[in-house]
Amino acid sequence: MAVDPEKRELILGAAAEVYAERSIASAGKREIAKAAGVPVRAVSEVGEHRVDLLRQVIEQLPFPPVAEHIAAQAAHPTEPALQALMRAAREVLGDPGAAWDPLELQAIVTAPYDEATRAVLVDRLSLRWDAAQAVVRQLRGGAGASSDDV
Repeated sequence: MAVDPEKRELILGAAAEVYAERSIASAGKREIAKAAGVPVRAVSEVGEHRVDLLRQVIEQLPFPPVAEHIAAQAAHPTEPALQALMRAAREVLGDPGAAWDPLELQAIVTAPYDEATRAVLVDRLSLRWDAAQAVVRQLRGGAGASSDDV
């Protein structure tokens, strides 16, 4: 049985909040159902296991600010590449959360045990890597250094 899109988003939003607060290891579907105000059955229809819910949350998770900035610089340079890289380094050193969402870190921990989660993370990391490489090519003076996504 398919869950209507609004209820699905409500459940995934609740899963994101609960996992961010308590972690995937210590939070279950009952807590997510309670936070979403839905029956546990509805949560199970969205994701059979906790890792299924986390994977779906990660799939729609926005990229952290540093990754967004590097992607924007890669696609449309607005400052010297070295300045963009130094800004990213300062932001990450000052606040590691600017580079990694805690939910992403939880997904990284589960990825070795779940192929679908690993695939989602590989896609996300590939986008980041491609953007970083494009900015490095800008730094080296390479032409055509752009990235269309994060």
